[in-house]
Amino acid sequence: MKEENLLISKGTIKAYLGQMKKFKELGNSKEGDQFFIKQLIVETEQIDNLHVKNKIEGFQLECDEGEELGGSNKAPNPMQMLISSLATCSLLSVVMFFTVMKLNVEHVKLELSAKFDMRGIINPKNREPPGLNDFHFKWFIKTEVPLSKIKKIIKRAEKMCPIRGTIERSNFFSQEIILNN
Repeated sequence: MKEENLLISKGTIKAYLGQMKKFKELGNSKEGDQFFIKQLIVETEQIDNLHVKNKIEGFQLECDEGEELGGSNKAPNPMQMLISSLATCSLLSVVMFFTVMKLNVEHVKLELSAKFDMRGIINPKNREPPGLNDFHFKWFIKTEVPLSKIKKIIKRAEKMCPIRGTIERSNFFSQEIILNN
């Protein structure tokens, strides 16, 4: 496959394969834990009303609620950010597989939809906890690769997406509260 047909750069492929090699070497050892487990910290602060600013590792993201909930609709809401993160992670995982497997794929686009029933926020009695459900992934892929092969690769890539893994598994939540700081 020619360089111009790659969905990601050769440098990115090299970095990715280097990480895979390192994982095979270190696996689930203590050294592997130190190398692969990263603590992510996001700092979220109110700008005004329901508009907030998030800082994470040198990046800044804004989030707001829609006008129907009293926000100003200046930025995506938290659920939009979550589904966007899942779509991004899913697409990048698939693109990585296509490239590493040297498949001739020209373009990949994903449209991800999910239902969000807000009634769980307003009246939580006798309702499921609020959140997204019924995710539907709609892929648009420009390629001559057979559909059966594309389906297999997407299935494998789904297992590699950390956002999807986070959503699918149960998690532990803890908190601490610091007053007057």
